[in-house]
Amino acid sequence: MKTKRYSIHNPSHIKNAITCLKDGGVVAFPTDTVYGIGSMINNETALKRIYTIKERDLLKALPVMVSSLNQLSSLIDPKSDYIAAQKLASCFWPGALTLIFKKQLEISNLISQTNTIGIRMPDYLPILDLINRTGPLAVTSANLSGNKNPISAEEVLEQLDGRIDIILDGGKTTGLQPSTVVNCSDLETINILREGSITKERLEECLHA
Repeated sequence: MKTKRYSIHNPSHIKNAITCLKDGGVVAFPTDTVYGIGSMINNETALKRIYTIKERDLLKALPVMVSSLNQLSSLIDPKSDYIAAQKLASCFWPGALTLIFKKQLEISNLISQTNTIGIRMPDYLPILDLINRTGPLAVTSANLSGNKNPISAEEVLEQLDGRIDIILDGGKTTGLQPSTVVNCSDLETINILREGSITKERLEECLHA
């Protein structure tokens, strides 16, 4: 398979990527942190491909990206009231913050084999527009597992050329750190699982404001 390289700033190329995703393809693109690869969340063949492409352990969950708070309703447990998560989302979304919620039962185990799901809204308009048109996407870093996170199309292709269908080239990303990950599935407390570009101090300031 030959990976097609398109400019993310060309509307017709965005349409090609959306068609590819809806047809079960896997597409790489820049975010506000690093480059990621994504697929539709309801296509199990495409989800399996992500694990194969990255040589990723099936036990490792795939984060999901959304373009709006409205898209959360199809992903998270509707019975829970995530007060802390709502505060953090209002402060840092769109941005480099992944929030972990209890997931809806209908979400594929290929997204997460536990009862939780990690969700992020990237601060990058072309990708927000893309996700608005596709619906939520399963997205993880566009690298072979254990290798360097790529910040350019060239770095993605060094690792994944011929493994992915399309790469949307948006130049170098500005965020060198991955997102901060906060577990909000326990409604009483939050747990910072990974401190990235958003620090613990900034999280606490938001929660106590």
